[in-house]
Amino acid sequence: MKEPTPTPVPETIQAQPGLAQLIEGHLEQDPARRIELAVAAALAEIESREPAKPDPVGAAPRREEPAPTPEPVAIPEPPSNPTGQTPPLPEPFSSFHDQLKDGSEGPEMVWLPPGRFLMGSPEGGSMAFDDEKPQHAVNIKAPFAIGRFPVTFDEYDRFCVAIPRQQLWRERPWRERWGHRPRPVINISWDDAAAYCAWLTDQTNRTYRLPSEAEWEYAARAGTQTAWSFGDDEQVLGDYAWFSGNAERKAHPIGEKRPNPWGLYDMHGNVWEWVQDHWHEGYRGAPADGCPWEDATGDRSVLRGGSWNSEGRLVRSVFRRRNAPGCRGIPYFGFRLALGPQPDP
Repeated sequence: MKEPTPTPVPETIQAQPGLAQLIEGHLEQDPARRIELAVAAALAEIESREPAKPDPVGAAPRREEPAPTPEPVAIPEPPSNPTGQTPPLPEPFSSFHDQLKDGSEGPEMVWLPPGRFLMGSPEGGSMAFDDEKPQHAVNIKAPFAIGRFPVTFDEYDRFCVAIPRQQLWRERPWRERWGHRPRPVINISWDDAAAYCAWLTDQTNRTYRLPSEAEWEYAARAGTQTAWSFGDDEQVLGDYAWFSGNAERKAHPIGEKRPNPWGLYDMHGNVWEWVQDHWHEGYRGAPADGCPWEDATGDRSVLRGGSWNSEGRLVRSVFRRRNAPGCRGIPYFGFRLALGPQPDP
């Protein structure tokens, strides 16, 4: 499979010393892999040395020669898993909060198990759109974590306070005067969401990111193949989602509706959620391993899940839409976090 082209860092971020490098590192580097290679090289050097041969019986004692002064070698920082054993896999559906540098807790995350599922809509579906086809098998090979809820205003505001406004134009998003209970953050661009992921990565030393489109649908379906995670009966939708039929034209606090079978809230409706992928007009040629589908010419990014302003069929597990990654100020665009694809060692 062709390797995805790294997502470019927005020009507003490139202009800022230090933060651009942080985000570039978040998107393109793998420090754990560099440590692994350095350790492997050191072991190979040790194994290549021949053992010293013993002196023959009766031979005169040898004159000890001073050992040559070794060349200085840069020793990498030891990994946090010094035994070299594979860390245990997380308990499926267990949740956690990573700690931020100020001692507070990050967003709640839930570990999802690996698995296979059919992504998209089958031919002949009465509510299906062409860009949801062809339906195809996807194999999620490793566990990953996803946010139990969309990122909230309070969680995003910490980022805005930490990054000076004059540095990145990270103003606190407008709340639309809908109250201060824990609502999902809105008026967020893809660029804003990616910058928040980079900041959270620096805060926790764990690689936070946006989910791929396949990961998002895998999480939303939660083992089902029905239109919504609870089934095909739209009459029940109001128990699980804020949408145009019940939201009264506003976003609502997180977690007020029933979760899907994997304990994830607001996967249907409330706010659209940015994912990592560039937009493609359908799934022909899409990755089969759950990786994000990106390309250098992609000028639109994908959103999933529907919102408080969407009709019922637009909050199905398979529905998708697109917008420019720099587009902010839309009162139903938010995002949800991912972490992985496997537990950090």
